[in-house]
Amino acid sequence: MSLLYFFFFFFFKQKTAYEMLRSLVGSEMCIRDRWCQAPPPAEPQFGEYPLEDVAAAPFTYAGAQLNACNFPIGGFGAGNVILRGDGTLQGWTVVNQVRADDGGPGDAPLPMDDMPANFFAVRATPEGGAKQEFVLATPQSYSSANAALPEEREAHVSGHAIQRLQELPGIKGLTVTGTYPIATMSYDIPGFPVIVSLEASSPLIPHDPKNSALPCAIFNFAIHNPGTAAVTVDLLESQMNFVGWDGQTDCTSATTFPFWGGNVNTPFQTAALSGIEFSNGKVATDAEAFGTLAVAAINQPGVKVSVIASAASEQAIWDAFTASAATPFPTPPCPASPTGSSSAGAVQQSVTVPAGGSATVSFLLAWHFPNRGRNSSVGGNYDQILPARLGNMYNNWFEDATQVTAYVAANMQNLMGLTRSYTATVFGS
Repeated sequence: MSLLYFFFFFFFKQKTAYEMLRSLVGSEMCIRDRWCQAPPPAEPQFGEYPLEDVAAAPFTYAGAQLNACNFPIGGFGAGNVILRGDGTLQGWTVVNQVRADDGGPGDAPLPMDDMPANFFAVRATPEGGAKQEFVLATPQSYSSANAALPEEREAHVSGHAIQRLQELPGIKGLTVTGTYPIATMSYDIPGFPVIVSLEASSPLIPHDPKNSALPCAIFNFAIHNPGTAAVTVDLLESQMNFVGWDGQTDCTSATTFPFWGGNVNTPFQTAALSGIEFSNGKVATDAEAFGTLAVAAINQPGVKVSVIASAASEQAIWDAFTASAATPFPTPPCPASPTGSSSAGAVQQSVTVPAGGSATVSFLLAWHFPNRGRNSSVGGNYDQILPARLGNMYNNWFEDATQVTAYVAANMQNLMGLTRSYTATVFGS
């Protein structure tokens, strides 16, 4: 057992030291709790946690505790994205912006906190009943005090996140159970005809460095229908095509940026997967911003997969979702975006859950940005020691993000089975 703990501590510390946002770096908390850092008592803008907000289950956070919930998802050395306490994906560190220092001379700026058009959504339509539709995000942690916090603070809420739930319907609340590398979210949606939960993770398997270093996130949605009528459930993952992004600029601050233009969303379908690959043909192949993203559904019997290939904004994604405008595969690529702009795309899965029945649908998110540079990784003090291009370990295994999704889909049972076993061993000891 001591060797198991050593493995967990060693590799988690490596990820913390070189990849995680500053909100996670330097914490001396228990490893199991480090993704949900308690606010310092000297800073009342976080608020105190009422007794009723303290969840009974171990490692479970709700209510005001969600203010400081930052759960990293991504393989060791591969970059990560943060699953926040409001249910959204933020803090993207996947485009080789490794360093996130404290603002001193030569330090790199902190990664941007938010990204437009990235969200999950759900619709439920009971047989013979009216549909209900929501963005799977909650404003529980949103307050003027948290919005006023500096961007690098754990409880910071972006203005864009607040605006999203002013314009689109969010949910009442959620709880997060964090047993790294698995986060489980239970959604509180009063009057909703089905119960929905999310298992979010990236594989972590002792003695298996490759499968613990995959540039991917896995999202397994579990649906249960406790009612007496069948319910058709649609789940959607929306993703901004941010290929070309410099890794720092706030892409919610405007609608056009010099690093965008030439962005293409390409739907693809294989026997195992249906998804979208995001690319940018105008980025030089040796640039650090060069690469691909992919969002995909794992095909399974009884689940219909469709796609919103291109939309100009998250409002446009939402409008297409609520209008049931997603198109079936095959769908052609969207035209390359004009200079200065990009677009979002979304993958949608639809399944009919019988009365008393359950279903699971899975989404894969993958990234592949091969040109990690020396200066962005370690600064300019190693120019006589290291080459200008360091690259990423995952370059040895995959040529693009679509290959990552294919590998994960082909090995899903093994990857998640061993990851769950490892997590149960550590947190059950």
